[in-house]
Amino acid sequence: MKKILAVDDSSIIRKVIQGLVDTIGYEFLEAANGQEALDLLEDDYQDIVLILLDCNMPIKDGLETLDELKNDPRFHDIPVIMVTSE
Repeated sequence: MKKILAVDDSSIIRKVIQGLVDTIGYEFLEAANGQEALDLLEDDYQDIVLILLDCNMPIKDGLETLDELKNDPRFHDIPVIMVTSE
């Protein structure tokens, strides 16, 4: 099944995104920061068709995470949409 990964430190934002993802029939994955997302991707990246990535997060922010995603040949073709509440 195709999956969408939401990476945001706000659990409320992740729940909102989950509702939308469920509506379109994709599996929802979530992470609270960039490091959690990268750890999750190590085990489960083949079916991820989109990453929604918050800019401002603790531990590893969105730009640091994006840089690592795009420099890793396993992940660099996964589309990423950067999101922010600012």
